Amino acid sequence: MYESFSPPRIYVCRDIASDPDAQTRTDRILAAYPDSEIVPFDREGVGDLILRHGLGNKRPRMGIRDVGPPSLFLTLAQFTGPDESAEEVQAILAKSPAADRRMVLFLLGLYPWHGVWLGGLKHEGRITMGTDMVCRPAWRLNTMLGCPHHCVYCAFGELIPMYVNMGAYCERLADLMAANPWQQTYLYDDASEALYPEPALGAVEGMIECCKQFPDRHLVIHTKSANVDFLRDLDHQGRCTMTWSLTSGLQSRAAEPFSATMEERVEAARKCASWGYPVRIKFKPIVPFTGWRDHAREMIREILSVKLDNISLFTIAWMDVDDLKTCFPVELLDQEFLRAAEEAKEEMKNRSVKPYPHHVRAEIYRFYIQEIRAINPDVPITLCTEALDMWEELAPLVGQKPRDFVCGCGPMTSPGLGCLKADPWRDVKPVSVWD
Repeated sequence: MYESFSPPRIYVCRDIASDPDAQTRTDRILAAYPDSEIVPFDREGVGDLILRHGLGNKRPRMGIRDVGPPSLFLTLAQFTGPDESAEEVQAILAKSPAADRRMVLFLLGLYPWHGVWLGGLKHEGRITMGTDMVCRPAWRLNTMLGCPHHCVYCAFGELIPMYVNMGAYCERLADLMAANPWQQTYLYDDASEALYPEPALGAVEGMIECCKQFPDRHLVIHTKSANVDFLRDLDHQGRCTMTWSLTSGLQSRAAEPFSATMEERVEAARKCASWGYPVRIKFKPIVPFTGWRDHAREMIREILSVKLDNISLFTIAWMDVDDLKTCFPVELLDQEFLRAAEEAKEEMKNRSVKPYPHHVRAEIYRFYIQEIRAINPDVPITLCTEALDMWEELAPLVGQKPRDFVCGCGPMTSPGLGCLKADPWRDVKPVSVWD
């Protein structure tokens, strides 16, 4: 586990004691943080705890208000599904109007995985790609919400709910995999830093074992961490793909203060590749600082010394230009592109890909593609959660199409593919396995 910070408080659900496997994992986590205040609680009292401690409150991005190291909230994943607990959730939200629904679900143990139909539109009974962004429908795996990295654009750095009943979790995960043969790859974790609590939590090893029960299932770890040494001796059999979000040396230090630096992530990727793990890279999020071309060129040169399965590109998004200027040091931002974002504020207000307008993002992507291809003419390059109009412009350049591109974490992107073998919208038939 990360021992460079100490959670001020660790909430521990009393029900954990009834599950020996969960208790063992909890003991390992607690042993890493002997100076933290321990706060026991009952599952039935979570609503009052949320109200009294403000645990579910919506939080600003870390660049707007840095709140210090996050507290932990150790509890048990439930497998009844959010719909079965809708009344309980609504009662808590009624008493705590400032609460974030997703955080409340996590605190109640109701978010062990979730279906993401991101960028999908229902059309004639099928899920199709959306125009505002192109992404793939999938089940995604969650054991946490929140992260200790405190990246300035993130809003989940104050509290980390964590499920510790990994034995039960992985039994149910095997059921989920069996019920959804259309999905070959499972992303863990899109709501946290998957490697942060390892190997104390033991989630990664358990999930790899789940994948090995099937001939074609793979785990995808999405990370900014360099906490990889525990992976060396795992019997992964190529079933765990490591996907790094990689940012420039300057960005990793100035905007992602407790994550691994760019250099540390590259070295971690190099280690994992040497241990037989497929490695993917997402240049994500690309924030155009002054001198961004030189920073990108250096980063690309460093990471392309590692064997890569594919590369994805993604510019900073999900925020308007005002948030951009609040979160990031304005003096570091490329001033020409910043002016373009300011001038396009009204145009971009209803777009997920804001704040930078199309022509800025396209210029950035074209530069990255050019620099990558100068070194490696063959590695698949794709766009990550980008708009369909961007795909229409750049598909000829990247050599992939929005319907069959391979990416860093898609549900059908097994290692080694050059393009998808199935339609990621037509062939999706999600089956839940709630109690």
